[in-house]
This record gives sequence, C-alpha cells and structure tokens, in this order.
Amino acid sequence: YFLFQRYIKEIKRDYMSFKTSKLYVYKQLHVNNATWKDNAYIHFPIRDKSIKLKEWSKNFKKCEKWFLLNQQLATTSILEIYFTTILKVAFISNPALLLGFPKCVDGLRFIKYKKSINDELISKKIEDCTKGEWPSRAKHLKIIFGNIDAIFSAERISILDKNRNLRNCIAHSFGRNLNKVHNVDAL
Repeated sequence: YFLFQRYIKEIKRDYMSFKTSKLYVYKQLHVNNATWKDNAYIHFPIRDKSIKLKEWSKNFKKCEKWFLLNQQLATTSILEIYFTTILKVAFISNPALLLGFPKCVDGLRFIKYKKSINDELISKKIEDCTKGEWPSRAKHLKIIFGNIDAIFSAERISILDKNRNLRNCIAHSFGRNLNKVHNVDAL
C-alpha cells in the first residue's frame, strides 16, 4: 500500500509541475503582450522561424494531451501492480484462497517451515485477476474472495474496463482506437 501511495504521489507531483509550468508560460506570454500572430521564436528559443504563436499553442496542447494520456497509462499500470502485489500477499498468507477456502490455512506456517506454495498456481490466479476485461477479472476475484459487490459494483467494473481500454489504446496504438488502427481496409 505504501509503495502504491508513493507512486500516486509521484504522478500527482508530475501533474502539478506540468500544470504550473503551463500556467506560468501563458501568464508570461500575457505579460509580454504576445499575440497569436507573433512568431513563436520571439518568445521561445525554437529553430523554426515560421511557426506562429497560435500554432505553437496548438502543439503545446497536443503535448499536454500526451502528458495526460501518459499519466492515465501510469496510473492504470500502478493499479495493476498494486493488485498483483496484494493478490500475491493474500495467497502466500492464506494459501487456501487458491482453492476457494478462505481462512483455512495459515500461510505463516508455510513460511516458518520453509514449505513452498505452488508458484505456477499463484501466477495463474493472479493473471486471472489482473489480465483481460474487468468483468472477467471480477468474476475470478469473486471466486477467490467471495462477495466483492460492495467494492466492485457493476458501475465501478464498467469504469475500470473503460480505463483498461484507454490504457491499451495509449500503450498499443498511440492513443488511437485499437479497432480502427487494426482495420487494414480503413487505411
């Protein structure tokens, strides 16, 4: 949990740095009485002398979009790392969860007597809960932990799945819809 919090804190700091930088840049442009028709090189050390400030601003907004998409990618990835870690700890401390029997075996005894738990089974159960569409993940979590409806309502599962789709679009097709990118006929 502390590692997860540290990652989230880092993402928040990155976001605040970007946001304050943006505010500062546009405030300075205002202070310097910049207009959209100005050449951007008057205000910024850029080589292309033909770019007007309005075009620079559009490019900056594209950069901002990519920054925010990468923040989304990072946040979703951190959530998956968090789930993987929590599940592994749960299975090691309570190995009977692997078979659907919570609180039947004390995992600390396994550790104390240096007995191993089937790593392949743990990996498979973790993968079932962290890969694929969220309705499937929730189904596997319910099999393992019992009633999870209070935490994973249908609405939350839908939101998580939309975030998963967005993450995949960012990671695999530069923020474009995967179905459209893979449609060769559309090219």
